[in-house]
Amino acid sequence: MEIEKAINEYKGTIEKLAKKNNVDYEIMLENWRTKYSEFDKITDKYGFNDVTSDYLTGDKEPFIALTVNGSILIVSEPDSECIRRVRYQSIKIRTDESANVPEIFNGVLSNDVSLKKTVNFENVMETSPIIMIKKSDTFNWDEFEDVADELTLVFTKRFEKIDNDTIIKNLE
Repeated sequence: MEIEKAINEYKGTIEKLAKKNNVDYEIMLENWRTKYSEFDKITDKYGFNDVTSDYLTGDKEPFIALTVNGSILIVSEPDSECIRRVRYQSIKIRTDESANVPEIFNGVLSNDVSLKKTVNFENVMETSPIIMIKKSDTFNWDEFEDVADELTLVFTKRFEKIDNDTIIKNLE
């Protein structure tokens, strides 16, 4: 989904996110737009080049997804029992963040992953709606931990800088 189309599609959600976190809408929009763009650039560098609107539960490639709230899912290909390794990186500015959502877990997709829909992992978690999905066939299960560790670090550093440059700077 192109960024301007995504902004139009999720304007109401972005407004609610801004209000919930006591942030001016224009500031939240700048933060959201920058994270969306950086997510695309970072994932391209790591071989997640295949943008898709749907990822089926039976698909075998690893995927990465960005939620409308700015959280990131890094998901491995399934093993022989359809279990996937998952890294969930939550947005850092949320004031309503649940302590019950694990950052690292093994899970089975409960549903296909599609734009505008939530992602469910059986008995573990449900995300906010997805705004971008990218697949990769350049690495396998054995490489997942190293790639997920590195991506998590890169996203954390970059998204914290974006938060500091937009939200935190404007709240001070």
